[in-house]
Amino acid sequence: ILGETGVGKEIAARQLHEQSICRMKPFVAVNCSGVPETLLESELFGHTRGSFTGAYRDKPGFIRQASGGTLFLDELGEMSLRMQGVLLRFTETGEVQPVGSDTPTQHVKVRLITATNRDLREQIAAGTFREDLFYRLNVIQLQIPPLRERRDDVPLLLHHYLERAAATFNVAVPELSDDASQLLTSYGWPGNIRELRNFCENAVV
Repeated sequence: ILGETGVGKEIAARQLHEQSICRMKPFVAVNCSGVPETLLESELFGHTRGSFTGAYRDKPGFIRQASGGTLFLDELGEMSLRMQGVLLRFTETGEVQPVGSDTPTQHVKVRLITATNRDLREQIAAGTFREDLFYRLNVIQLQIPPLRERRDDVPLLLHHYLERAAATFNVAVPELSDDASQLLTSYGWPGNIRELRNFCENAVV
C-alpha cells in the first residue's frame, strides 16, 4: 500500500483484513520506524529466554501472534538492509527462528500487507532497499491518493470526524457554514486525513 503520511494506509489494510477469509483471525500491525532496529527482529520473530539482557522469558513475536491472519508492516521503507534480508527469508520459507534459537521453531502461514510513504524504486537505486524483497512483496500494489486529489471526500470526512469528536467529548456537533465548508474543501490538507481528524477534534474542543 503506497501513499503519503496520513492518507489512511493502516485503515485500508484493516479493511482488506476485515473483508477477507482471514477476518476471524488476528490483525497485527507493526510500525517499522517505531521500533529500534536492534529490537525489530525480536519483536517480529520473538526471542528465547536469556538470549539478550532483559529477555527474562520466551516471547512469541508478532509473526506468530498473527498466525492465520494478517501481519501489517507499516513504514517498510525504514527497515534496515539486514532486517530486509531476514524478512525476505521468512516470506520465502514461512519459518520463524526466534532470536537466541539455533533452528527455526515453527512454520507460520500469515497474509503480509506492507505500506510505505517512500519511493522504494528510488531506494533500490540508492542501495538502501533490497530489489529482491521489493519484487517478493510487490504482488498487488494499492495507491491511496492524497486528500487534495479527492476533495469530494472532504465534506464526508469532516462530518464523520466532527460527529466522532463530539461524541468523545460529549458536546453538540458543530455546524459548518457554507463558506467554511467551501474553504475547508479547497484547502490542500498536507497532513491528509490525519490533519483533518485533528482539525475536527480541535474545532469540537
